[in-house]
Amino acid sequence: MHCDEAQADQNHWICKGCWVSARRFDAPAKTGEPLALYRYEGAVQTLLARAKHPLEPAIYKALLDAEFDLPEKAVYVPVPTPWHRRFRRRGCQTTCIAQLLANRFDGTVNHALRRRRHLRRQAKLDGDERRALPENAFTRRHQLPSGAVVVLVDDVLTTGTTLARASAVLEHEDVRYFAIARVP
Repeated sequence: MHCDEAQADQNHWICKGCWVSARRFDAPAKTGEPLALYRYEGAVQTLLARAKHPLEPAIYKALLDAEFDLPEKAVYVPVPTPWHRRFRRRGCQTTCIAQLLANRFDGTVNHALRRRRHLRRQAKLDGDERRALPENAFTRRHQLPSGAVVVLVDDVLTTGTTLARASAVLEHEDVRYFAIARVP
């Protein structure tokens, strides 16, 4: 729960007053730029932390209940979370988000990536340390359908390095990027 007023509202994680503090990002101006729905601050930052410890799909569903467009019938590829975090969280937040997007836009989820290295948690790294993410942090598990639009899915976008490294490994001609929130 985000505040003491939340139980009075329909959503028991955040009250209407706190929800008003959630700031939306505009749609990307150029093709190839990531689509992030919210600014990673305030109520959204609190909700995203709560949504993955343990995994709480209803919070992601509430955050995705907004107006935005993604391609129909796309292939949604979640950025893989290290196995030990999936175990502690009782699931993978990016897979949960990808499945919700696939359901909404009539697409499919494809676990085309595998994390090669389990590095320090990125939440504890500054921008320069994040940009130093090794080129070989991910490997491709299998090919993606030729001609399909691929949407690479993450929960929070900070520097964009994770999405760039993952996208390079996919070697696909039409990759889009989605995150629920972006650090301003």
